[in-house]
Amino acid sequence: MNKLRICQSNKIKNSPSIKTKLLLPLNLKLRSMTYIYLAFLLFSLAVSSSSSPLHTLSLKNPKYTIQDYEQMATLEYLQYGTAEYIPFKYGLIPITPELYDRLGVVPLVNFLNAQFYGEAQLGTPFQTLKIMFDSGSSNMFVLAPNCTGLACWGRTYYNYTESSSLFLNGSSIRLDFGSGNFTGWIVADVVSAGDLAVKNFSFAMIDNPDAPSLLYSKFDGIIGLAYDNIAVNNIPTFFHVLLQQKVISEPSYSFYLTKDIGANGSALILGGIDKKYAKSEFHYVNLTHKTYFITDLDDLQVGNKSYYRKNMSVLLDSGTSILVGNDSFIQEIIDLYPNHINCDDVLTYPDLHFVIGGKDFVIPPDVYIIQNFGHCILGIVGAVFPDDLADTIILGDVFMRQYYTHFDLGNSRLGFAEAANVTTTTVGNDDDGSFILKNVIEF
Repeated sequence: MNKLRICQSNKIKNSPSIKTKLLLPLNLKLRSMTYIYLAFLLFSLAVSSSSSPLHTLSLKNPKYTIQDYEQMATLEYLQYGTAEYIPFKYGLIPITPELYDRLGVVPLVNFLNAQFYGEAQLGTPFQTLKIMFDSGSSNMFVLAPNCTGLACWGRTYYNYTESSSLFLNGSSIRLDFGSGNFTGWIVADVVSAGDLAVKNFSFAMIDNPDAPSLLYSKFDGIIGLAYDNIAVNNIPTFFHVLLQQKVISEPSYSFYLTKDIGANGSALILGGIDKKYAKSEFHYVNLTHKTYFITDLDDLQVGNKSYYRKNMSVLLDSGTSILVGNDSFIQEIIDLYPNHINCDDVLTYPDLHFVIGGKDFVIPPDVYIIQNFGHCILGIVGAVFPDDLADTIILGDVFMRQYYTHFDLGNSRLGFAEAANVTTTTVGNDDDGSFILKNVIEF
């Protein structure tokens, strides 16, 4: 049984209704112990190669490369740990999508259908970091040069001493996330994403991340895009400051996420929506909270059977890879599937139906069952939820890859349109700062 735990947290103490977070479970395990062995093997190889570069491992007619095994192990962790390493931060008007006057478009990398991240520029002269843009939290953090611990390995840190525009606030800050906590201090500087820049924006410099799962992530920091009133230390969000400094005028943003690994085209659109990403008109529903993006759920069906319970709601979170529900009801759905799903049988499983604002949003099995490297993983996880979220389901990237999602803060609503297919295959180069997807699924 896939189970996460939620307990009280100071992270969102300002929220009137949500005072919880996900914690890394003590007994979290990969579905296949083979991947644990591979992780240790890869670590041993990395250590031995750094001290003795002439030592090599020869495999006769290998089916997968060492890099492939690393990706497989990472995928297993991200899928089963996805709701843990991401912070749990935690009306009906169909209209034609419109293109607002000024948009900031942030290209996003689709990493194994498990993480979507882009780039942001910090300081003067600017430094580029890989950032996860998260609709389920409200603070921004990056790593400091003196960052210590395993979670700092392989990360690009922000060298704030080289920025002429930096203001050192010095106040301490602690951010609690599903995998642990991040401590550091607050600075203010120029921050830019999608060619939209704000000045004197306050964010956290993290020097002691107690978050092992960050080791498995591809990003160097997070920019939270939820409401200001759940931000730690009452720091305005990046999106709020974009509006405040009149960089954009439209108080909304949208996420388009590609369905295929290795496909370029995923994007965060700051300042509205772009109709090229929408295959249908938007269906709008009103938010029930101005903390996270939560709205009412009318029905939940697996195939033709309803699993709805009174007062159910959904929370849209771009920082969660899969679907997460209270174990008290979601486990009944998880039990419909075997522990090990045969990829040849994926299309025999039923569709998921989320009826929101009277409209049926369908997630087919080849979307909610994640397929990579010949392995198939159920993209539904159970968690122990607090009473005020007992009937809430987190709709993460599994849902958002199927539906282009409009986060309309100005009108306190969410909009969903069937996602168009605007993807192309690409391979980038990490060294020149562009996106890289090579060797993700090649074997």
